[in-house]
Amino acid sequence: MSGRCEPWSTELLVDDLLDAIAVPAWLHCGERPLRGNRALRRLCGLTPVALRRTAHVAMVALEDRPALAAATVECLLGSGEPPAHAAHLLTRDGGRREVELTLRRVHWGGLAMALVTCIDHSDIQHVQNSLQAMSGLLRQIVDGAPVASFVMDRAHRVTHWTHIPRIESVNRPEFPPRRKAASGKSEVG
Repeated sequence: MSGRCEPWSTELLVDDLLDAIAVPAWLHCGERPLRGNRALRRLCGLTPVALRRTAHVAMVALEDRPALAAATVECLLGSGEPPAHAAHLLTRDGGRREVELTLRRVHWGGLAMALVTCIDHSDIQHVQNSLQAMSGLLRQIVDGAPVASFVMDRAHRVTHWTHIPRIESVNRPEFPPRRKAASGKSEVG
């Protein structure tokens, strides 16, 4: 390519740049979002017009608004790079998405603005909760089984075991079994 690249509209360029960001993002100068990318509009369920009518801090849950307001002040008037923080982004249907917000100061048309990006942790949290629930369920199944079970490592040592069922008429062997050491004392083995 040769020659100069002169976009016909800086607003179109800003929209294209925001849409190129894979995570939800919006641009604001302290009050209302000026622009938001497709990922943000999809996550929140907002049209571009509705997004511009929403107060910037009203996009997060009530308890998260003071932290976002403080980060906005730090971004626009302070260092320009406040630390990332956790928040709950609100959706049109009343849902809450766990996100990590990052604000960075950018300049557009001579104005200092905040570029807000968010990483959605809701799906990760859902998977973690599901795995923990499944692990708990499997533990209940194994512990509640009427059959003793155990896990041995490569050296044939018992590393995990369930409770041996109590059968009154049969003498239970000691578990895990003990063996005689060279010193004559018994040890778990």
